[in-house]
Amino acid sequence: MEWLVAHGDEVGVDARRLAIGGDSAGGNLAAAACLLTRERGGPRIQHQALLYPPLDATLTQPSVSSNGDGYLLSRRELQRFVSAYVPGPWTSAIRSSPPPRSDLTGLPRALVVTAGLDPLRDEGDGYAARLRAAGVPVTHRRYPRMVHGFTLMLPRLLGDAADSVALLTAEVRRALAGPPSARGTTAATGV
Repeated sequence: MEWLVAHGDEVGVDARRLAIGGDSAGGNLAAAACLLTRERGGPRIQHQALLYPPLDATLTQPSVSSNGDGYLLSRRELQRFVSAYVPGPWTSAIRSSPPPRSDLTGLPRALVVTAGLDPLRDEGDGYAARLRAAGVPVTHRRYPRMVHGFTLMLPRLLGDAADSVALLTAEVRRALAGPPSARGTTAATGV
């Protein structure tokens, strides 16, 4: 983030109008980057786009049990991913799951997309609610019949995938269309 703000001109990016986002693990990284950037006083991010992000390394959400088998992403895979991502207690918990009582105020406006048949559904739904409760403007859309990763699967064939891509595009455009942040810097689009 800091590098991009410092070198935006070199790579053809307006470092005053930037957003960050990702799908699945990329959504986790985007959420973590927003938290860390805010904590460290780094560049101001204008928008975060989180598509079915894993945000609770405990894997205790009800959707992990109800959707953890037979819907593309399994509970067993999630356990492997968490073990690889959080190899020990020395790893920052903020990277794997924002603490339940962490302060989310001052984070950038957000788009949170969740899928009804995704084991990670409740994590994304809960995070959207927590952001909203913290005063962060949030657009949250759950696609009830979709599985994890649906947005990037077949947007030309699945109406919900095409809708989520259109929503993502519209939200990022809207966030970046206004005047740059009063703090003068933001973060990069990377979906």
